[in-house]
Amino acid sequence: MINKNSTKEEVLVAMKQDGYALLYASEELKVDREVVLEAVKQDVSALMCASKEFRVDWEVVLEAVKQHGCVLLYAIKELPIKIAEYWVKIMDPNK
Repeated sequence: MINKNSTKEEVLVAMKQDGYALLYASEELKVDREVVLEAVKQDVSALMCASKEFRVDWEVVLEAVKQHGCVLLYAIKELPIKIAEYWVKIMDPNK
């Protein structure tokens, strides 16, 4: 189990097992792009625990959308429409 005192290396290992554990990471690591991306790859709901800036980060949100399209509901309004278009394409490749 990680906590606010866990190192980045410890948190990265934990993210591979439970991305939602990002909730327990230090504020410093919640704004670390590498940590957040690893967490979202494992558990799409980690996006809700991440810093607000990652809800408009193309790569982070795209990784989450690949897993579950409804993630767009948690993304900030400024999120580029390209992500929504990508989601439509992966759901219906004929479009």
